[in-house]
Amino acid sequence: MIVFSKKSDRFFNYVSSQFNKEFSKSKDFMPIKGIVEAKLYFEKPQEEAKFVIQKDELEQGIIQEEIYRQLPDTMYYLK
Repeated sequence: MIVFSKKSDRFFNYVSSQFNKEFSKSKDFMPIKGIVEAKLYFEKPQEEAKFVIQKDELEQGIIQEEIYRQLPDTMYYLK
C-alpha cells in the first residue's frame, strides 16, 4: 500500500486516474480504491483532511472532460 506524505506529481497522477474509474453521481465523496484506500470529499468534511486539493492541481488530461467539469474547485482527501 502506498502512503502519500505530501502532494507530489505521483499523488496528483494517482488521484486523477481514479476519477475515470470511481467517480459517481455522489455529491459527498468519491472512493479511492486500489493501492491506496481513501476518500475524496467534495465538500468540507467533519474530519480533518490529510490534503486539500484544488481542482486546477489535478492532471486534467487524465480525467474525462465531462467529469472534470463537474468537480468542485476545492476537494478534501481523507485517508
